[in-house]
Amino acid sequence: GVNWLFSPVLGIAMNPKWSRVYETFGEDPLVVSRMGSSLIKGIQFYSDEVENHGIPSRAAACGKHFLGYSMPLNGHDRSPSWIPKRHLYQYFLPSFRDAVKEGNVMTMMHSYSEYDGVPMASSRDALVNILRKELKFNGVLVTDYQEIENLVSWHHVARDNDEAVKLSLAETSIDMSMVPFDIIEYQERVERSLTKDGEIS
Repeated sequence: GVNWLFSPVLGIAMNPKWSRVYETFGEDPLVVSRMGSSLIKGIQFYSDEVENHGIPSRAAACGKHFLGYSMPLNGHDRSPSWIPKRHLYQYFLPSFRDAVKEGNVMTMMHSYSEYDGVPMASSRDALVNILRKELKFNGVLVTDYQEIENLVSWHHVARDNDEAVKLSLAETSIDMSMVPFDIIEYQERVERSLTKDGEIS
């Protein structure tokens, strides 16, 4: 297997009330972009001394948290982000763009938050249109902790966990759900979502 680090944080520290400011590289998009892509290259170091077959000698990096997580409106962690589109592209997206283009980051983690009223775990605009089509990211996209289940219990956009799985499969490009306790049950939900009523195939 491949060692995997959930690092680096690529958000910019724009709201000093946010409890995770200390995890960022600061408030300057250029500094965050350069530091982030450099750290990714260091994590994903490829040794010339061994035949690596595309596998990094140290670990796979994970750019997080896509997108706008570091700007919660009220400063509370996991609270909604309200960011004008121009600000999103000018300030919050460059570090993720550099992570893909310059750092060749192997994995990304999407955020807990809502952007423009849509939870990231169900956002086609963020996870398909921006991440996959605009940034051309073709690596593994993982959710943050239990975020698909949070579509029911936190965001309240799905009636139950089956519907939450169906929503994330239909609307996003998520490859892996971070569910530490009920992997078999989650797998069964995926299978039901893929087969029930032929809605997803």
